[in-house]
Amino acid sequence: MAYIVYLEEAYPPRQARRRSFGGRAGVKPWAPRKPVPRRRESFRSRFGSLFKPPSHRRSERRASSNGSSSRAPLPGYELVKKLNTGGMSEAVTLVKKQGKLYITKRVRADGNRRQTTMSELKVLQLIKRSSSNNLNKLHDFQWDPRGLFCTFVLEYCHSGSLTGKIERYERARSSVPEEFAWNVLGGIAKALAFLHEGIGDPLHEKAAARWNSTWHLDLKPCNIFLSSHGQRGPYPRVVLGDFGCAVSEKDIDDGLAHPRRQRCGTEEWYPPEGLESVVGSHVRYGSATDVWQMGATIHVMCRLLRGPRRSQLDSVSPCGSHYSETLNSTVRQCVKNYRIRWTAAEVARQVHEVAKKKGYRM
Repeated sequence: MAYIVYLEEAYPPRQARRRSFGGRAGVKPWAPRKPVPRRRESFRSRFGSLFKPPSHRRSERRASSNGSSSRAPLPGYELVKKLNTGGMSEAVTLVKKQGKLYITKRVRADGNRRQTTMSELKVLQLIKRSSSNNLNKLHDFQWDPRGLFCTFVLEYCHSGSLTGKIERYERARSSVPEEFAWNVLGGIAKALAFLHEGIGDPLHEKAAARWNSTWHLDLKPCNIFLSSHGQRGPYPRVVLGDFGCAVSEKDIDDGLAHPRRQRCGTEEWYPPEGLESVVGSHVRYGSATDVWQMGATIHVMCRLLRGPRRSQLDSVSPCGSHYSETLNSTVRQCVKNYRIRWTAAEVARQVHEVAKKKGYRM
């Protein structure tokens, strides 16, 4: 009995014990503390960012991640809209100044990119002084304070690129008119004639003496633009642009470019003599590279392709059997062996003869 009394004294009933070790008899039952009232935070103040439209949140994240904003890339210009980037560009925008539209192209100029950017700037300054209306003209340029970027202000071509034109014909399931194909071929040829030989008018001028020949080296539909301003016939004016891969003879002489290997470009658009898989280590590039890419561009456009098909390009009808033999033979002259390939000036003269005979206005 004493043992039982001892247990009752040592261990009081459960409701009378403190909720801890060593509880004593007579202590008040344990009860949880009352919560301290706190200021209630509204749902909107806590999750307010969720109420913004998704596009606003995405643009804010992009702006914070790359340091960009909705301001124009250069002072004095009004931002119209941002465009898709491509090639060597970090940012491409459509801007306005005094009611006229321009394209701004922002490119990196640090590290290995600096020489490429400097070469592009030299080509654009050369084009600015020319009388050719088939080359994308430089309006202005500006370096950022740290010299890491350079922004070019260029002519805006209202009708888009040749790639977009090909896609529209493809969606409509209609073939490209032959007159338009000649128009594109003639525009590219005249642009290259100036870059290669300093010829402004292939019909009346000869190659300029001591000319520093410059090669585009990335000629393809997305780098060919169309403009309704200055067109002379039913089809838009053809404008060659994007000189990020351009190399001149002086660049090679000064050791700024490799004499045989392109420093950049699109391998799918390299001519046979530029592919290691074809000629091994004996690759080469130059004005013949541009002429081959010009012929391949007409081939792709006429056949509504995304890239050149070499088996068709080397056939009797690179443009297709429903185009004239004259057009097919001219393209064949552009893609034959580089030793006997036509020059850009010869192609321009051929286009002029065809246009005169068929009554095309270009």
